[in-house]
Amino acid sequence: MKIRSLRQLLAIRSAWIAVAPFIFSALLGWFWLRPQIIDDAEEHQRQLAGVISARTEDYLLASSRSISGAAAVFSKKLIHSDELQEYLDTVLASAMNLTSITFTNAQDRISALALPPEKTLLREEMLGIDLSLTSSVRQVRVSGRPAWSNAYLSPLGGGLAVAYATPAAEGVALGEISLVQLNSFLRKIATDGKYAVFIIDRRGQVIADQEGRFTARQYNLTNLDIVREGLASGKPVTRSFSFSGMKVVGCMVRAPLLDWNILVVSPVEQAYRSALTTTGIFATALLMALFLASGLSLFMSHSLARRFEKLVSHAGRLEAGEDAGEWPKAPFREFNLLGEALQTMANTLRERENRLSAQLRFLQQLLDSIPIPVYYKDVSGRYLGCNAAFEEFIAMPRIDIVGKAVYDL
Repeated sequence: MKIRSLRQLLAIRSAWIAVAPFIFSALLGWFWLRPQIIDDAEEHQRQLAGVISARTEDYLLASSRSISGAAAVFSKKLIHSDELQEYLDTVLASAMNLTSITFTNAQDRISALALPPEKTLLREEMLGIDLSLTSSVRQVRVSGRPAWSNAYLSPLGGGLAVAYATPAAEGVALGEISLVQLNSFLRKIATDGKYAVFIIDRRGQVIADQEGRFTARQYNLTNLDIVREGLASGKPVTRSFSFSGMKVVGCMVRAPLLDWNILVVSPVEQAYRSALTTTGIFATALLMALFLASGLSLFMSHSLARRFEKLVSHAGRLEAGEDAGEWPKAPFREFNLLGEALQTMANTLRERENRLSAQLRFLQQLLDSIPIPVYYKDVSGRYLGCNAAFEEFIAMPRIDIVGKAVYDL
């Protein structure tokens, strides 16, 4: 069994007392608090993506309602045919994001067309064009319900656009909605610059982003795992990945109206800033608590060890025969009880020692009174004592006789 000093033992125990809660708290913070904070940060991204999705749909629905309203007016014959062109021009002028409104006849050929003032010269050339192969027109003919097209490069405006088609009498009302304003729209939503926001169509192509550079290049993001997973599952997806040479966290949410997706991206240190800050504060508090607890524990253990050292020193002085006085006192009842017990034991031992000394002196005097030589030995033949007559007989003092055998004399 390895024997340690009390000071060392108390120091080790005190260190464990301080370290054990620290380890438990650190594990609790790492495996419970940290995931909760990270989940909150990711949930914030999902909520932001959901808000952008809803506002994007509102952006598109505002223009689609203008087209549906014009189709309803035409279907119910609330306006004469000779007034239709003027009416469509008025609707187009009042709708900020519409670049054209087209009505087709029963053969899906353009029968009426509203264009911006700078494009009115193209109207005569476009009247009569067959739109039966246009995807949105074909969907309306098949289902009898409104339909949206994929995003495409507008031949009129030059930017990305999407077409909304809805039944109108025997034909189809087709409106082209410009997506150019979506870039500035996104900039207004995420103004703090902490996030990069992308609107992605069902093919993974960027329809709009805050800066507009990905939109201008018609960038496709299907090379990202989060985009492929989001397009395949249709469910919200959150994960970390590398983008433009930076480690980021992204959340992708589907906008059901057009089957588009909203991708919100932010740098890892930005997305998890609250988690990192909270973890740092928590770790700092734990370390400070550890150092404080360790210092107090070591101080208390050393103080207790010093009190026991005083007891040992006092006992050593008693053993040396010195008058050590009262045993050391302490503000602990148990320690004082121990001192009192040791004092009682020391007094008892001293009394017994005095009695034994008195008996030995009496026996020695009795032996010295005998005129003939007397001695006594232990089992090994060594002298334990003798009387004065034996000292005279052997001609040696008693101090030189005791402890020796006859052959040593």
